[in-house]
Amino acid sequence: MTALSAVLGDARGERENGLTRADIPPLLGIVLSGAVIGPVLLFIGLHRLSALAASLLLNLEAPFTILLPVWLFRDHIDKVEIVAIGLIVGEP
Repeated sequence: MTALSAVLGDARGERENGLTRADIPPLLGIVLSGAVIGPVLLFIGLHRLSALAASLLLNLEAPFTILLPVWLFRDHIDKVEIVAIGLIVGEP
């Protein structure tokens, strides 16, 4: 989706600002927590759970990931995201 947004943004003549040196520490923190610490903690937690609880948590991971910024940062949620949450939660 990000690649599509980048292509559509360039087609409309919009440009984003480049990264500066001040952006590097927060970016490294985001990468470290999202790509290293998060998965390690996820696997540790899944190892300690029953199969039923682990399955429920994994199925609800995406809806909670969508809703977390809404609750914490008052982020806007689109109709597409609401439909995605419904499809994830309502799948058989």
